[in-house]
Amino acid sequence: MITATWGRIRARAAALANDDVMAKLARGGMAALIIKIGGAGLSFLMFLMLARAMSAEEYGRFGFAFSLATLLAVVGSFGFRSLVLRYAAAYAADGAIELERGVIRHGYVVTALGCGVLGLGVAIFAAFVPGVSHPSYLIAAGAFTLVLGLAEYQASVMRAITGITLSLVPRDIIWRLLVVAGCGLVTIELFPQLTATSGTILIAAVLLVVLLGQALAHPMTRPGPLITGPVQSERKKWWSSVGSLWGTLIVRSSAPNLAVVYLGFVMSPAATGTFFAALQLSVAMNLFLMSSGIVVAPAIARHFHRREIDSVRNLCLVTVSAVAIPTIIIFAAFLIFGHQILGLFGDGFENGYTALLILSAGNLVNALSGPTIPMMEMTGSERPYFRIILATNITALLLIAVLTPIWGTVGAAIAVAFATSAWNVGCIAYCRKNLGVDPSILSIFPSARRQKKG
Repeated sequence: MITATWGRIRARAAALANDDVMAKLARGGMAALIIKIGGAGLSFLMFLMLARAMSAEEYGRFGFAFSLATLLAVVGSFGFRSLVLRYAAAYAADGAIELERGVIRHGYVVTALGCGVLGLGVAIFAAFVPGVSHPSYLIAAGAFTLVLGLAEYQASVMRAITGITLSLVPRDIIWRLLVVAGCGLVTIELFPQLTATSGTILIAAVLLVVLLGQALAHPMTRPGPLITGPVQSERKKWWSSVGSLWGTLIVRSSAPNLAVVYLGFVMSPAATGTFFAALQLSVAMNLFLMSSGIVVAPAIARHFHRREIDSVRNLCLVTVSAVAIPTIIIFAAFLIFGHQILGLFGDGFENGYTALLILSAGNLVNALSGPTIPMMEMTGSERPYFRIILATNITALLLIAVLTPIWGTVGAAIAVAFATSAWNVGCIAYCRKNLGVDPSILSIFPSARRQKKG
């Protein structure tokens, strides 16, 4: 059975070997994969060095601040980090430079105002509401919200107008490398031990410098031309399109980040830090799927628009087949060496082993589900996708509230893994029924593939 299955995969790959789209996909995917592998290694090293540079309690507070800022940065962007991908690239293709500059500039303004107001709100709450313990790290989290929101938006801008390298390298590589270097100076005692506050300020300050350098690297994002250059606007069109994209981003990021935030309220900082470390490690399970998604999404959109459903099926099959094996290897590494890997963060972090396995199992389901997000977002299925993830994440948030007081970090991990698995299962069912495509690993079996033309 395994031999026959592998034979089918090889046959499909051979049939696609001379396809221009697939050749471009392979080149782009490889570039994205190389950057993402380097970024994943540096992400692990960055959070590891931050943990080593502060106490377990301070790392738990740092994890709370990081997760809170991540969630608020999504909310404050109003979905423009997704919208600019769609419109800036389209305007550039049409030669509509003033419209391209207009949507980019408008997105910067919206993101800066939205993230700035939310970040300021957190800082005011921490500074003036009685009873808030350690308010300084929450004030730092408010500042980080603004910087992170702009960094994420600008990465989307760069991806739309330049491609993969300039959009990914500054944040995935340079930022993390500089933070690692800063933490290294702390571990060799050239600087005092970090607190949650100073650690959050460090990552925010470094990211701001990288953000400014990235902006100067392209004429469309340099402050002078961006501010003073001529623009045209289609604001009504942009705002009518952004709602579902914004809602999807918020809901998709809610379960993991709110799990950390909720743990910060109901459990000790040390337990919160342990869960945060396990969560960041488990994200490595998504490395290969994320890399492929960067380049497979436009190909899916193009073929689906032309009603070339067999080509869409082939794209999904090749993607999920390429993603499955390395993702399973990472899961096996966590299963065998999870205690030792978590122990690198410091004493007591190995207690997060069970949570790590549960979170990783959820991300394994995500990887084996294939390119479900591009399938839903690139085929006009944004609203059904939003309904699916809204239902599953609301359930997950209820599970967090119920299971965390009973089982602590394990309960939170179960809830997050449920959310990751359930929305993927829902999207697979939708794609098979309504689009005639099974994006999951099950598509390697002929009996599992629907032949409906969508």
